[in-house]
Amino acid sequence: MNIPYIDLKSGAQLHGDNESAKQMLDLFMAQLDKSITDILHSYDEKNLNDMRDKVHSLCGAACYSSTPKLLHILQSLNAHLSSKLQSSAPTNLQDKKLASDVSDLRDIHQQTVLAFKAL
Repeated sequence: MNIPYIDLKSGAQLHGDNESAKQMLDLFMAQLDKSITDILHSYDEKNLNDMRDKVHSLCGAACYSSTPKLLHILQSLNAHLSSKLQSSAPTNLQDKKLASDVSDLRDIHQQTVLAFKAL
């Protein structure tokens, strides 16, 4: 599945025009580094409830930001966090999925920033 890092065409469909889509993307990108840093800090501190809240919030914002690849990994991370937190006995597989998603989030964040700068 080849999901773009930034897709202003779909954003324009959502917001009505390219200018509005670009404005939403600009606002989102202005806060993205801090949001990712906060998520990763919660992960490092093993505060998964806080992490889930932050991922959920960023996921909601990403829905409107023309960043489909980032949205995809945030949705996956949100699902894996929810599964792990609801489980009475978390498994190694859940830990591995979560660690993989966090690694992917770091990479996709960097690539999304590069794609944004190239616009």
